[in-house]
Amino acid sequence: MREKELFHAAQTGDGAAFGEWCRNHGSRIGQFGYQNGVPPGDLVLYQEAVYRAIGKQLLKIEVDQAEQALYIEAIAAFKEYARQTSSGETEELLRFEEDLEMHRAIQQLAEDRRVIFTLFYFQHMDNEAIAPLTGQSTEKIEEELAKAVELLADALQLESISQTMKRIEFLEKSYNRIQVHVQEEDLLSGVSEEEPELAIAAVARNAAPTKKVAALLVTAGLFLTGVIGASFVLNDENPKVTASADKEDQITRELIEDWRAQYKEARKTAPERMGIQQEVFDQFGYVKEADAKLKRILSDKNIKKMENNPKILEEEMTKALVSIETPKGMVASLSGMVLPAEEAQEFLHEYALKTKEIMGVVDTALLAHQEELAEMKFEGELSPEKLMGNQKRMPEELQRLLAGMHEQGLVISTHPYEERFILRRNMDALFSNEGLSMDFYTSEYTHLLQDEPYFDEQGLLVDVEFMSYVLNGMERALIESENYSRLYLEFEYIFQHSFWLMVKGSDADPIFDSKGVVHEKYQSAWKQMLIQSGNPLIYTLLPIVEEMEASGWTKSESYDALAYTDIVQALYLEKAEQLAEKMPNGDVKVEHRMVDLANFDFAETEKLYEAFSQNHDVTVLENVDPLDILFLYYYANNQEDKETMWHLTADNGWKPEKDQFLSEWRKQPDLFEDVRWVETAKDGFERNGRTLFLYPSMGYGMQGVISEPTPKLIMAENHTWLVENQLVESYVLEEEPEFVAKVKALYEKFAIDFDQDMLEDLTAGEISGMFFYAREVEDYAAMQKLSDEDVLALDADYFVHQLKVRGVPKLSEIGRLLFSSETLHYDLNLRRSGRIQYELKEADAEYMMGNGHALFQTDKGWRIGNMDMY
Repeated sequence: MREKELFHAAQTGDGAAFGEWCRNHGSRIGQFGYQNGVPPGDLVLYQEAVYRAIGKQLLKIEVDQAEQALYIEAIAAFKEYARQTSSGETEELLRFEEDLEMHRAIQQLAEDRRVIFTLFYFQHMDNEAIAPLTGQSTEKIEEELAKAVELLADALQLESISQTMKRIEFLEKSYNRIQVHVQEEDLLSGVSEEEPELAIAAVARNAAPTKKVAALLVTAGLFLTGVIGASFVLNDENPKVTASADKEDQITRELIEDWRAQYKEARKTAPERMGIQQEVFDQFGYVKEADAKLKRILSDKNIKKMENNPKILEEEMTKALVSIETPKGMVASLSGMVLPAEEAQEFLHEYALKTKEIMGVVDTALLAHQEELAEMKFEGELSPEKLMGNQKRMPEELQRLLAGMHEQGLVISTHPYEERFILRRNMDALFSNEGLSMDFYTSEYTHLLQDEPYFDEQGLLVDVEFMSYVLNGMERALIESENYSRLYLEFEYIFQHSFWLMVKGSDADPIFDSKGVVHEKYQSAWKQMLIQSGNPLIYTLLPIVEEMEASGWTKSESYDALAYTDIVQALYLEKAEQLAEKMPNGDVKVEHRMVDLANFDFAETEKLYEAFSQNHDVTVLENVDPLDILFLYYYANNQEDKETMWHLTADNGWKPEKDQFLSEWRKQPDLFEDVRWVETAKDGFERNGRTLFLYPSMGYGMQGVISEPTPKLIMAENHTWLVENQLVESYVLEEEPEFVAKVKALYEKFAIDFDQDMLEDLTAGEISGMFFYAREVEDYAAMQKLSDEDVLALDADYFVHQLKVRGVPKLSEIGRLLFSSETLHYDLNLRRSGRIQYELKEADAEYMMGNGHALFQTDKGWRIGNMDMY
């Protein structure tokens, strides 16, 4: 319903419409009060007072003037509610010290000037809109705004107006996080019902709760959701609804009563299904929201308005039924449906808030019964499986909650630092449900919900090794989401605090060991966050990692100077497209280019080759288009100029010495034989710390199932692209019997005692050949011994099961083997990796054509990776 229609309905006495009109303004009025000196504890009462003042004069207000009237009352209410905060009063709504400094400076502005300033910068009104609210001319408003900015810059000792404006921008984002929820019931009555617990709601959304009260806040529905509404009468009659059911697509009394009965039944049975007491269920924020939604939908006025739009009314009622359902019921409601992206995001957001509230109730019960739960151990460790298998031994309250866990959409886990159980969302049903339109935002959000909460007062609740990948995904979602959609509103703070814990650690999990060296798991995690992540993580971490590595991972000036807000400020700069220019090689641009190789003219390549091959001066290659570097590399390959190829190879840590490269060199297949076209996307490069990676796209003609890897280009410095060093081994087995004989002989020697030392100097292709020959003779033990350490740790029977599931072929069934190294890393240790691919001599349903496995380079040579990873 549009704002004007809601306000007009409110003028006719429709309390539900007025409540919705108030709710549609969100927390803007509460935020406005806070910006002008209303203490956090009074924000709910202040906002309710403003809405009640509007409610008293509804009939006197023109619909077009409703918002203006709202702000007039908001300004008038400052006289009663605004006050200077005492120096000893704690501030709980602003998380960042810089924002708190700016907020306090704003409070020192003269009242009239502060009102003008906050209306302009935080309520986004122009001078013409501000004038009637303040009684000032537009010229005077312009003067007051300029003076306010000047005074703030002086108060904070900022060097420029641009710095001041950036601080104002950051503060606005923090203001926008403040959510103030009010009682919608009786806002038209003018009667104030002071309820102290509502003041807690204004604080709880932004405060960092202590361990003792966090679970209670969540239980009360205050964390994330706030408090809305009171109880509603669900059995009101609608005498104006027609009793006829004869006409098709008509809203009938029977239809309304059927909807009402469905809602009442779902509301009645939901607590029992989840094992939650009725009185606790009634206090959930999502339940009160659903009740309010139902009351508005089935009000006489709404039904009357929708009598010619029964489909719309039905859609609204369906959403109300989903809102009151359990998490399991929500997912079940998607059966046979596919939601468009916008509705899928709305569904997931509601699911997240609902499960958060339920999680609070269960978590409180777990905390209250830790003594009984301490017995649920297996081999000395708390065991969720043992707990779920011994529910009947638990107190009655826990029995109910544990039995209802499937309906709750939750699963039991264990705390990493304390001997107690914690909760996670069970996302299996959502991952497997086809009803959600899995666009980027919903897909990423679904995965992020699975591991929330990510931290508590003890530190990270997710393994450091995995958290680096989570932060990469979280960063990508925050960068891509437009205007910080409500899906990711809370995840900005989660991203910020998780990053801080990943870099600064906690008392329970410190960064430095007893010798003052960064723990290896954090070293790996920090380096991992420089790979395949966005600019904010790289920009913030790169100087720290470089300085730490130079010092032996003991000290870094950038580490000491890191501020809590640095990562989120980098995020803001990235969203404003202002961060890339501050990065190493930040001014590099790659234009879109597509080259048809069928008509390619080598004239320019020959000129470049003549200039570079004389003395291999890399300055000749500065600012040369990356595809021209690629063509130069393959031109040198065709000329069998292996020395020029070595100079064109980037030193990425794996580049062999010149003598080794020249002695091992084999001419590579001609790029122009199989490739029809090559293309680069505009700025289509990725970043690994200071290094840029470019992956050209290639169009292949008729060829076999597998082909040589697409060459990658690297820029480390001086605006010069070079070709990444890759290991490539290609064997057509029928044409290279000496290779087959060699791997058979190597296997026979290895199978005697599985001597790992003999494998150290073998190539990845030879290790792979031994692996497939061991499959030929069904020596599964040898196959496992040729594998990586995590595969060695697997149960032998499970390993054999893997081989059968993957359809690993025998060497005699393979026509061609191709190994290539790659820059993508499949493990957390950043080891050199590659992939073996194979073509079969004859297609067989048992095997997949072109299938293959990962290999990793260890201290003892190349090893086959875990096939479970694919």
